[in-house]
Amino acid sequence: MKADFKPILMTMYYKLIPWPEVQELMEREGFQEHSSLAYETDKFGSQAYFIELQWLKQINELKAIEDEMEQTNN
Repeated sequence: MKADFKPILMTMYYKLIPWPEVQELMEREGFQEHSSLAYETDKFGSQAYFIELQWLKQINELKAIEDEMEQTNN
């Protein structure tokens, strides 16, 4: 029996984040898998990265939870 495979088209959206703002994200687990260095250094600076928006959303949600927990503990 032959399997019928259908291609899945996935569109990824990215946000360009320059240095030093990207530094905090670089410390997060998964940064390497969800980012790409922007090579046009004249245009974006030497340490700008394209970051997947979906991953960035997950990080922001996690950061909000961490901040809430910190406020609760103080």
